[in-house]
Amino acid sequence: MYGFPALLNQIVTIHNQSSQNRHGEDTFSAGTDVKARFVPKTRTILQPNGVVIQTDGLCYVKPETTVAVN
Repeated sequence: MYGFPALLNQIVTIHNQSSQNRHGEDTFSAGTDVKARFVPKTRTILQPNGVVIQTDGLCYVKPETTVAVN
């Protein structure tokens, strides 16, 4: 198989944030495994709420991939 699907040769587990513990640290629900491609790449992103974050990389998944977020 050639093209974009052939590049998705890794499995990543996507976890939804479920809550925060008493120390304010995020806790996560059970994960969902999806075929993907992770490319290490540092980027600075300005979120709509004005917070600036650094990313560790880019993660490519199929367009039809859905993950429920709460």
